[in-house]
Amino acid sequence: MSHDAVVSGVDGRTVHLAQDSVDQLKKAAAPAAPVAAPVPGAAAVAPGAPTSTVAVGPAQPTSKLAAPAAPSTGKNKTTPAVVPATPSCAHPLDPVNIGQIGTFSGVAGPVTGPARSALAVWVRDLNTRGGLACHPVQLYSADDGGDSGKAAAEEQDLVRSHHVVAFVGTVLPFSIAGFRPAVERDKIPVIGGTSATPDFYDSPWFFPDAASVDDQAIGLIRNGVNRGHKTLGLLYCVEVSACTQLQKKGKEFAKAGGADLVYDAPISVTQPDFTAQCINARNAKVDLLGAAMDGASMNRLARSCQAIGYKPLLATAGGLLTPAQSADSVLRSFGVVTVSGEAPWILDDKPGLKAYRAALAMYTPDTAPDGASAMAWTAGELLRAAVEHVDTEARSGPITTALIMRGLGMISHETLGGLAAPFSFSPNQPHATSSGCMFFELLTTAGWSAPQGSKPVCVR
Repeated sequence: MSHDAVVSGVDGRTVHLAQDSVDQLKKAAAPAAPVAAPVPGAAAVAPGAPTSTVAVGPAQPTSKLAAPAAPSTGKNKTTPAVVPATPSCAHPLDPVNIGQIGTFSGVAGPVTGPARSALAVWVRDLNTRGGLACHPVQLYSADDGGDSGKAAAEEQDLVRSHHVVAFVGTVLPFSIAGFRPAVERDKIPVIGGTSATPDFYDSPWFFPDAASVDDQAIGLIRNGVNRGHKTLGLLYCVEVSACTQLQKKGKEFAKAGGADLVYDAPISVTQPDFTAQCINARNAKVDLLGAAMDGASMNRLARSCQAIGYKPLLATAGGLLTPAQSADSVLRSFGVVTVSGEAPWILDDKPGLKAYRAALAMYTPDTAPDGASAMAWTAGELLRAAVEHVDTEARSGPITTALIMRGLGMISHETLGGLAAPFSFSPNQPHATSSGCMFFELLTTAGWSAPQGSKPVCVR
């Protein structure tokens, strides 16, 4: 685990271990024996109390995370920590299980990892205030490693073994093809998460809080055009289907955004150097270079282009850059325009943003806000909003998938306290409809800024 993840698991306190515990950990850390590590955002518990753990190691390739909730009923082997009920819920009801599946390891891990930690923080923060309509929330989070088959298997495990009633904050850029058929078979709603694939707008079981990837692509180009850069180039990774879809519609998106696409090329997020692409883009006189790639690749791209004296304005999705990657001085020297489906994580002028930043500061003080964590928090808030629409029924019995679906169908012109542009769902909808609205950010040598503030920008 990263240092930040460990710190978040113990609330920043110093942990003192007895020598026999240290010896056990050293023995467990041997290659043949996986170790149990604290869960980001898990509540502190007394010795001997049930704890939440992440199983690490080859013996258990699928990591399950249980966030704070009510005591175990004995039905599941994984027992989460106990969070006291708030005065408004003097008699907590039965816990409700939710799931999260993401590609939290491999090349995507540094970008997607904060979404896992942030959803655990959301669960903890929510449970300290009584949970969902007095139902403590228990979160099971699984890493599919970017494998579609594993995504499908994990979906089945969380539904069959842990009886999750919804998936929240999913991050599946590589493996949505395995996950989508599974949730459609089991009829489980997918609430929020990264909507970087068309699947979020093609299925009646997906409920995105952000504009479609197509609309965000148009908005991203417009963000660059607004700064006087109209000659567009596009580099797109071959590993993610959403990236190749951008190439297929590149000219259409460029025209809608007010730019002229003059160059595009495939790349791999594993390639160490982008000099050839930089030379070709320079020769095509590209002054706005779209980069559908992860943040680490963006850092390498900036260095490759700088080496040949070529510095176009770069453009990408805000959630693809971690705080560490965006701190890179070379990348900042280019200037980077970004687009996000959720409100800029760098601001705190809306109630939803204030709550998100306050919870991170309280439970993970060494973790900087970023696009991935803001996305996961927003997904959690969408679930909360849906349950609020059926509050009376939720307080009189279990929170079921059917009840959540009914609440989702009542969402209308919702902004989640300013975390999202207004969006709506309808009962029994065949699929979600993109709001067409998003948010702009800008990265320069001075750091991050939001040129339009927390006001959404609509492309249609």
